[in-house]
Amino acid sequence: MRTLVISFACLAIAFVLSAALVRAFTPASLVDKVTSVPKKTPEKSITIVLNVLPSVKSAFLPVFKEFEQETGIKVIPQKFIEDYDFEEKMNQWLIEKTDTPDVLFGHNGMRLQKMAQLGAVHPITKLWKKNNWYSKFREEQIEGSSYENNQYALPYSIYTWGLFYKRSITEKLGPVPENWHEFKEYCQQLKDIGIAPFPASMQQPYIASAWFEYFVLRMHGLEFFNQTMLGEVSYKDVKIQQVLIEWQDLINRGFYDTSYFHMRWEEYLPYFLRDKIGFVLMGTPLASRIFDEDIRQQVDFIAFPKINDIPKYETAPSNVFFIASNSKKIHYSEQFLEFVSQKEIQNTLSSFLHTSPARLDASPGKDKYAQQGIASINDARGLSPFFDRGAKPEFEREAVVSFAKFLITGDVKQLTAELESLRLAVYDKNILSKNH
Repeated sequence: MRTLVISFACLAIAFVLSAALVRAFTPASLVDKVTSVPKKTPEKSITIVLNVLPSVKSAFLPVFKEFEQETGIKVIPQKFIEDYDFEEKMNQWLIEKTDTPDVLFGHNGMRLQKMAQLGAVHPITKLWKKNNWYSKFREEQIEGSSYENNQYALPYSIYTWGLFYKRSITEKLGPVPENWHEFKEYCQQLKDIGIAPFPASMQQPYIASAWFEYFVLRMHGLEFFNQTMLGEVSYKDVKIQQVLIEWQDLINRGFYDTSYFHMRWEEYLPYFLRDKIGFVLMGTPLASRIFDEDIRQQVDFIAFPKINDIPKYETAPSNVFFIASNSKKIHYSEQFLEFVSQKEIQNTLSSFLHTSPARLDASPGKDKYAQQGIASINDARGLSPFFDRGAKPEFEREAVVSFAKFLITGDVKQLTAELESLRLAVYDKNILSKNH
């Protein structure tokens, strides 16, 4: 047995010495070829996150393919998310840096600026200068995409909000009035014949904030609205109280049907299409959920009615693309943004998304909702970015819930207390409240 062990040991030593001798007398280049593992060439690709609306895939997948054909860079959709889940996901991707995509669909205004402030977004000022984008977008879009003299996003679409209605109600009651007093009486007539003028929902509370925004814009104008978004106006202010009381009147008259309180707008949309609801306050992308072309032809869109005799202002959210600061593919991502900035690409996207191109020199195409939306935008004296993009994220996140609850309670005192307490907690304590 001992002899056997010694024999195995000798064989092992001989094998090691043989390998060493072979390597010693073999050219280094040959050794490297034999022992090295071929390195895999990194794929030219970027990952991206998009909105979950059905029209988004139809709009973007062909654009991604065209971009790949032109540049060799593949665009891989990582996830499709709901607008309302946007902020939570942004925190996960950009702050916690978990599964962060290279390029993200997002919102301009305070939401973007908050991420830029935290260093989570890659600045693209050089792209703005290189491509002269400053001359191609609206002032509101340039400002909403910037933070501390740097640009952080590329706008690719713009749209407005208004009232959707079906022609079947105009066949019963005549044209929808543009004057507020007459419009309220029109709503009463709808209610009298068993059609709820408006749905009330808690599931997507940002919709309730649109009511507040339009009351402020139609009663007191854009400058006052912007001051409110900056936390400079107390919610006890007489002008805010006028807004809440006017809104309360619609609630007290039973114009909001609370049967839909636990439904998303996609869920109560069929009731609207079956004439159970008279009006839906929503942005033009709502049309992406109306799949039947015959029904779509029966659905029209109008601007929110005039209340006070002041210039017309509209809310006009912009959707943007931006690049995560921790992306490993900054150069590829920048190429994608430049590609999407082209007029022809934005025209193509507009035709699917029921929005207007962000570029001033682009065209909304033949989509009637995009055309109606851009007509309303062009007719406005000024544009607001939408409540949840104009206010600080810490404020709007809770304020929109209070607005939605107000549709049930109609309690002005309670809503005032909640909003004012939140304003004082979130905004700079040094801001001087303007009590008009």
